[in-house]
Amino acid sequence: MAGRFGSASIEEIDEKKKNASAKRTLQGNKMASGVFREYLLEKGIDSNFEEFDEHVLDDRLARFYIDARKKDGTKYKSGSLESIRHGINRYLKAPPFNKPFDVIKDSQFRGSNQTYEAARADLKQAGLGTTVHYPEIPDCDLQKLYSSMYLSQSTPSGLFNNVQFDIRRYFCRRGAENMHMMSKTTFSLKTDPESGLQYITKSADELTKNHRGNDKENTTGSMPEIPGDSPYCPVTSFLKYSQKLHPDCDRLWQRPKDTFCEDDDTWYCNVPVGEKKLKSFLPDLSVACKLTQRYTNHSIRATCATILSRGKYNYAQIKAVTGHKSVQSLSIYQKENDKEKLQMGQAISQSLTLQPSLPPPPKRQALEYQYGHNIQVLRTLQINLPCRV
Repeated sequence: MAGRFGSASIEEIDEKKKNASAKRTLQGNKMASGVFREYLLEKGIDSNFEEFDEHVLDDRLARFYIDARKKDGTKYKSGSLESIRHGINRYLKAPPFNKPFDVIKDSQFRGSNQTYEAARADLKQAGLGTTVHYPEIPDCDLQKLYSSMYLSQSTPSGLFNNVQFDIRRYFCRRGAENMHMMSKTTFSLKTDPESGLQYITKSADELTKNHRGNDKENTTGSMPEIPGDSPYCPVTSFLKYSQKLHPDCDRLWQRPKDTFCEDDDTWYCNVPVGEKKLKSFLPDLSVACKLTQRYTNHSIRATCATILSRGKYNYAQIKAVTGHKSVQSLSIYQKENDKEKLQMGQAISQSLTLQPSLPPPPKRQALEYQYGHNIQVLRTLQINLPCRV
C-alpha cells in the first residue's frame, strides 16, 4: 500500500526552492554571478567565490564595484551596478549555496559597501547615475493607436490587437508576463449591482514576479464598459472577441485568420499565439502605426500607473491594481513628465512678461573704476537683445 506522504529528495527540495523565484530574477542572478566570476578570472584570482569566507569576499567585492565594466569596456550605469550587486547577493543566498550572510546588509561587508557607494557617486558624476524608466504613452500616440486600422474591431487582427491592448492597459500587465498562459476563463464578465454597469475582471489567480506562492493578496484591475455606443468600449470589444474565438482552442490569444467574412462564427485559428509574438506586441504596433517612438509592452503598464497616480489615487489603491509590492517602486510614476516641466517653465516666463513694473533689459553696461584722481570707464559692446514676446 502506497504511503500517504511524498518522499522528496534534497535535490528536489532545492530545485523547488530555486523555482519559487521568478524566472527573470533567476536570470538576473545568473548574469550577475557570471559578471563577477569573469572579473575574477581576468584578474587571475580564484573564481570560486561561492567558497570565499566573509573577509575575502568583502575584499573582492570592493575591488569589483570599482572595476566593473561592460563587455565593450565602458562603465555600467548606476542602476545596472545596483542590479548586479543584488543579483550576486541573491545568488549566494539561494540553493544550493544557501549562504547565511547578506553582502548588502551585514556589517562584515562594510568595506565593500562603502566602496560601492563611492563607485555610485563616481558614476553619477560621470553622468551615469540617471535611470531611464519606461516612457508613458502620450495622448497623441494613444489616439493614433485606437484610430488606426491595426486596432479596428472589424477585422480579426485588429480586434485581437484592440482587446490585447485593453487587457494590458486596464490590468496594468507587466510586459508579456503570463500572457501566453491566459485561457478563455482567465477573465469574466460581471455586473455592478448598484449601477448596473458591466465590467470585465480577472477570475483566475496567477504567479507573477511580485506575487509568489506565499502571497495571499489578490491584485487585479477592472475593465468597465463605456456607457452609450462608444466605439472604444473595452467590454463590447472583449465580448465580440470571445464570441469569435475558435471553440476547440482553450487559449485566450489565438492566431487571427488570414481570410474571413464578417458573418463567420470563428475569426481565429485553432492555434495559440506564441510567447515570442506576444512579447513583440507593442514594439511591432509602434512601427506599424508610426508612433513617436518604439515603445515596449511595459510602457502600457507605466501609462496606466501614471494615469492613476495623477488621478490622486493613493498608493494602496494603485498597488491593488498594478501589483507593485512597495511604495518606493511606485514613486517613479509620481515624477513630472516633460510636458509638465515645459508648463512650469512657461509659468516662470509668464511671471516676467506679465509684470509691467519690470525695467527693460539693459543694452549697455558701464563699469567705473576710480583710482586716485583718474576715473577709468569700461564700456561693454552694444548688445541689441531681441524683444520679448
